[in-house]
Order: sequence, then C-alpha cells, then structure tokens
Amino acid sequence: MSRRKYDLLPSFLLLARTSPKQKVLRIIMATLANLLRLAPEVNTPALLAAGGLTFVNGLEKGGKGVRGDDEELVADLEFVTSALKERAQTLSSVSHA
Repeated sequence: MSRRKYDLLPSFLLLARTSPKQKVLRIIMATLANLLRLAPEVNTPALLAAGGLTFVNGLEKGGKGVRGDDEELVADLEFVTSALKERAQTLSSVSHA
C-alpha cells in the first residue's frame, strides 16, 4: 500500500478564512487541534509553514467573530495557538543559537 502525502493544511486554512459559517471554523479548528495532538512532530511544522500562527493570532484578536460562548471552539483555538507559539519559539531560539 502506497502512502501519499497530501498538503491539506493550507486548504483547511483557506476554507476557514473564507467561509462565512461559524460551523466550518469550528470543525476546522477541532481538526487542527486533533492533528496537533495526534502527530505534533509532523503537523506543527506544516501548520506553521502554511501560516497557521498568523491565522490563529487573528482569531484570538476577535477575527471572524469567534464567540466566547462556543467553549469547544475557544478551547481548540487556545490549544492550537499555544502549540504553534511554543514550536515557533523553539524554532526561533534554535536558529539564533
């Protein structure tokens, strides 16, 4: 069985940026959180390269109307943001060493 590599993360981010539906954003954020939990060593660098940190930073600052009453979305957003910031910090400190 061959294993193909699919670059889905940029497509997920584009869909999350352009969809007017809160449900779409919620599903994509849950998917991103699961990908980072299940295989962080592969998915974290790929999500950073796709512009994921810029995207989640925008959401944290109130972009796309993320409502605080959607606890699952807020929790996934916090997890993804934290994971990406931590990895970006690690990569930044390694490159300056």
